[in-house]
Amino acid sequence: MDSIDDADRKKPEGTAERNSRALDRAVAAGERTLRSWIADGRLLTAAEFALRRSVPAESLLEAEKRGELVVLSIDKQRWYPAVILEVSSHDAGQICCELGDIGPISKMFFFMHEHGGIGGLTVSAALPSVGIARVLQLAEAWRIN
Repeated sequence: MDSIDDADRKKPEGTAERNSRALDRAVAAGERTLRSWIADGRLLTAAEFALRRSVPAESLLEAEKRGELVVLSIDKQRWYPAVILEVSSHDAGQICCELGDIGPISKMFFFMHEHGGIGGLTVSAALPSVGIARVLQLAEAWRIN
């Protein structure tokens, strides 16, 4: 009986170790992905984003505080998705607010994704034809699901 108990005690430790290694691999893969997004220009520094948006860099922090902008923190630096630049700052702000607290990568994917609910188009491609109200409905559904 003792040998079975000893085996049972060891098994959870092995499982925990495997889970920990799997988590470490997932975190490393996520970090590699973020760095590749920086390298390929999908993520921009605050200075570059502000320059392309033609706004002072300080206004980015204000928009963040209002929930109107997507920001990712990587190595203690703020990075902004370039895809947001494809949408007016007003529309982007409304969409980000509607997406709520789902997380910056999910918000970024919302802008990048081709949505069936708007004709298989990305947000920026669909906005001129479907309008902001339809995109906000889609953002609400994205947030809830």
